[in-house]
Amino acid sequence: MNLYSAVKYVSVGQNSAIAVAHGAFISIFELFSQKWVRHIKFENSSITRLFELKINADDTVCAALLDNNEVYFNIFESGDRITSYHRKYVVPGEIMNFAEEPKGDSYCCYAYCAEDGVVNHYCLYADRISLHDQNSADSLPEDNFSNARAIYI
Repeated sequence: MNLYSAVKYVSVGQNSAIAVAHGAFISIFELFSQKWVRHIKFENSSITRLFELKINADDTVCAALLDNNEVYFNIFESGDRITSYHRKYVVPGEIMNFAEEPKGDSYCCYAYCAEDGVVNHYCLYADRISLHDQNSADSLPEDNFSNARAIYI
């Protein structure tokens, strides 16, 4: 039995912290003060993964993937209660695998999803989700999105 669905080292303001996801809550433990400093509740679902994406060379955002495939960004800046109003987008299909760079030093995470008997490869960015064209044999997900269908928010 897992007590926590995700644990992530994060920066909250100028402080280093550990974000712990448990059920529909994220609790933040500040390392310097050795105290729980905040608890965030998601309204509709449980958290399955916490991850970070770069939005430019200097800034990253912390995101949460919920068990109903909703993706939320800037979760530490959204208040203590997060509703569907804060949702960025929904990943289509059943997520079979999710991959991210180990240090959160990437502009994209990858979700492999089953939809109608087909496995689709989605690239998740801070502002959109793109379906990677698997028929383009000469392209890699991080190199060529010219044949991808993007869903913008």
